[in-house]
Amino acid sequence: MKQRLRWTAAALAVAGGVAGVPVAASAAVTVVADNLNNPRGVTIAPDGSVYVAEAGTAGPRCDGAGQDASCIGASGSVTRVRDGVATRVVRGLLSAGGQDGSFTTGADGVSVTANGSVYIAMSASDCKPLPRAVPAPLRLQAGRLMMLGPRDMLRRVTNVASVECRTNPDGQDRNSNPYAVLALGGGRAIVVDAGANTLVSVKGRRAGTLAVFPLRDGRQFVPTSIALGPDGAYYVGGLDEGAGAGRARVFRVRHGGRPTVYRTGFTNITGLAFGPDGSLYVTQLARRGLQSNQPGGSVVRVAPDGSRTELGVGELFFPAGAAVDASGALYVSNYSVLPGRPAPAGPFRGKRGQLVRVTP
Repeated sequence: MKQRLRWTAAALAVAGGVAGVPVAASAAVTVVADNLNNPRGVTIAPDGSVYVAEAGTAGPRCDGAGQDASCIGASGSVTRVRDGVATRVVRGLLSAGGQDGSFTTGADGVSVTANGSVYIAMSASDCKPLPRAVPAPLRLQAGRLMMLGPRDMLRRVTNVASVECRTNPDGQDRNSNPYAVLALGGGRAIVVDAGANTLVSVKGRRAGTLAVFPLRDGRQFVPTSIALGPDGAYYVGGLDEGAGAGRARVFRVRHGGRPTVYRTGFTNITGLAFGPDGSLYVTQLARRGLQSNQPGGSVVRVAPDGSRTELGVGELFFPAGAAVDASGALYVSNYSVLPGRPAPAGPFRGKRGQLVRVTP
């Protein structure tokens, strides 16, 4: 059964060329944007601005009550941080989740082109339409790739979910969840569909399957993140459904080629980025695996020589996304499953969604 990447509360490594545990490294973790609503994907624009996708806090239209409630609203957004100032440049995006606003889905991925166009991957679930009680503008965002153009006009680019719903490339149940996007310019983009277990190639309004990830022991890879490598290939990280701690992988995909395993030994990958020196940064949602109920995550830096260091241990909790600027500073979403208002009680009391800078 496909994991729909609905957030729930619920190794092998290489060091100096020898199998072992990544070396923990000290790093400064600084909050650069606070009170974010379920922050997820992160990207760096050509002008150095940092963009983060916010899945939102669900909304007022609820089916059910209490912990079983499923609510929908227009609270999703995208925030830009430029010159130290955080501004929501996109508002009113589809958002779905519980009444308390935690563990919400919506705007999960973001990428910016050279001309400043902002592409946004909107999550979905199965191939059934949303209830008609949901306003049409929101219904039409589910499973879509959206774009904010240079003139601040938000529009739908294409229906990414339709690829899974029409063709079901991996032959499993029909379920789509566009979760990350890599904008290539010229009207082209690559979208990671976590539910469909695929990469989707977008050109203009056309969308089609670029790659299908293989099953392992009958379980899906559940891709969540993508980065363009120095060699021009696509690198994709995933949760690796049910694989357990230390078994998540990074695949390498050439355009038109089959995915091949590039790196192993990670846990619940939710972000990928390459640094200026060619290092690969891998965000781990939970270092001990989701089944451990331990929210502590980290980022593993894999140097060009294969040596590994682990950053943010003890300071990153359910982190998501990854982006590295020209100076080598790393940006990730922290408390990526929480709304912007501090939790009043429970294990996350006083905590809220953030964008942080990690400086080794």
